[in-house]
Amino acid sequence: MEQGETQKQRKQFALLAALGVGFWFLVGFPFGNHNESYAWVAYFEHHSLWNVIWTHHLPIATLRPLGQGLAYLGWKVSGGSTWTVQMFNFVLAALALYGMALATQEAATFALAMAVTGGTFFAGFIYLFHLHGIFYSPVLVILALLLHLERAGGSKAIPGELGVFFCAVFVGLLFHPYALILFLAFIAGRIVERWTESTFGKQRLRILLGILIFFLILASRPSWHEMQPSANLQGILTSYRMTEPAPILSVLATVLSVATILSIEKIGLKYRLVLGLGVLLSAGGLALAGLPVVMLWVAVAIFKLAYLRRWTLCSMALGASVLPGIAPSGSPTYAIFAVLLSTFALAEGFTVAEGVLQRVDTRWVYAVIILAVGIDGGLRAGVRIPGVSKLAQPLIAEREKTWQLESVINWMLASPYRDWNLRLDGNTENPIGDETTAINRRNRPPAYQHYIDLYLAAQRGSVFEPGSLIVTFGGRELEGMKSVYSVAGRFAGPSFVFK
Repeated sequence: MEQGETQKQRKQFALLAALGVGFWFLVGFPFGNHNESYAWVAYFEHHSLWNVIWTHHLPIATLRPLGQGLAYLGWKVSGGSTWTVQMFNFVLAALALYGMALATQEAATFALAMAVTGGTFFAGFIYLFHLHGIFYSPVLVILALLLHLERAGGSKAIPGELGVFFCAVFVGLLFHPYALILFLAFIAGRIVERWTESTFGKQRLRILLGILIFFLILASRPSWHEMQPSANLQGILTSYRMTEPAPILSVLATVLSVATILSIEKIGLKYRLVLGLGVLLSAGGLALAGLPVVMLWVAVAIFKLAYLRRWTLCSMALGASVLPGIAPSGSPTYAIFAVLLSTFALAEGFTVAEGVLQRVDTRWVYAVIILAVGIDGGLRAGVRIPGVSKLAQPLIAEREKTWQLESVINWMLASPYRDWNLRLDGNTENPIGDETTAINRRNRPPAYQHYIDLYLAAQRGSVFEPGSLIVTFGGRELEGMKSVYSVAGRFAGPSFVFK
């Protein structure tokens, strides 16, 4: 009976794992078309499901048939909107986070830590609002399965590894190759961790799985992809900077780094305090150098897992930490896997924190969830909530800008300016090209110029362009030009169209 109650309590606490991400999702949902979504919609409008599934003309590095097809079906079912795909992205991510919480003995500690990190390092979860974000949540599900499998032993180990291998191949080839990379990191760590206790036959099978995954990764790699060490390193740095865009998040990353050191209970308290002081000084040094402190937290998490000889988790965290360098655009989405595994590492073996949380009445879990939903409702209704409204403003403003741009495009296509160029004012490069405007987004357009050009070309065909219209955001006005259209903005400021 006591074991059943404990399991029930774990499941209740696990609900908190998706609270932080869910809070901001409800604040921002639904976005209009954002970034690459315009290129996707342009293709969807003129092609069948079969063509969408097998096309290489979408702005993605590799062919991902099932993801492409599901995005098309979601767009079609919703009558040309993206809200169904956004909901799919969130529901799958929430289930994955819930599953991760149940994969550790310290479920309450992980769930609470994940509620905090998901609610603060949310930048990477912006993919939830994208049509092309459909690729990432299935990878989170694979990560959750790997974390459950990490503890499996005895007769269940090999069948579980084979099962997750096929799941990783399915997701890796049909959604996103990150699933293949995470499985390769898992199996490499597994081989090391189970080297002495596994039979030769089991280890040989693991090596074979690793080789197969490695060649699948090579086979799925685009022919044009080249390793450029400087660009790859810059991509890593930018992704982590975008994950930690505000000084307060540097402070939080410092706290999490120190907490992760203090959670290594196998090290004496005196030594943990000394190590914690070293981490604190290192965090200060990184901050002064203008480097993201969240990288230190990831490094500390890897150190903890290595010290505990949890080689499987250590290998996964190490592999996840360099994912942002593979496609060096600087997107914070590429860093979420390292953040998730660092949160998992923080909770692992932190029995003191788990013991404290287990004494908390789980009715407080539901109370916190209800409070969060109530605050969400207030924010969406425009109620000013001290502290929270200021934090929510950038996300709500970004959502508003997506609808402003859609309004501008719809007006233009129905106006005498239909055949004109439409130029977005401001930088529309990847974050690696301009971190400043990627972080301070008040005047930054919600899409890249190239994707708008593709969308308009699909709507108008080949046309003569007698002039150019320029769209500004955040209330920015252009001197010497005449405003011909505007869209009011409560949170983002007005958007103007000038000629």
